[in-house]
Amino acid sequence: MTFVLTSEPTALVAATTVVTPALSVSEKVTEGLLQYDFNLTPKSVLATDWTIAPGGLTYTFKLRPGVKWHDGRDFTSADVAFSLLLLKRMHPQGRSTFANLAEVQTPDPPTAVLRLERPAPYLIRAGRQRDTYSAAPCL
Repeated sequence: MTFVLTSEPTALVAATTVVTPALSVSEKVTEGLLQYDFNLTPKSVLATDWTIAPGGLTYTFKLRPGVKWHDGRDFTSADVAFSLLLLKRMHPQGRSTFANLAEVQTPDPPTAVLRLERPAPYLIRAGRQRDTYSAAPCL
């Protein structure tokens, strides 16, 4: 792939930076649980289904089967937990975005459960409109 950047990116994964060149590259080599359409409605990527419990304190994601890392390892809920907690701790915007994230539980490899201290409706904008989403495939 070839594309023009204003300067050399300092990283390939934007886990600790919001610098534009790094973000431009990172979005080409990483995926999230969800992506959003022009109306900010969540759509499936690495999560196939997700639910938001009444009260907005628990988000449960079912992960897409068959996803592999670059080294051939399976993508699991443990990877979701590591990634979200890293973003909460290290990323400039992640500190505020995930400020209410208390823990990420991993009851089994295809299930990640986010437990919040307080509701954070901005985590999934459409979560305020209905409680359950099914993919036709986040954070």
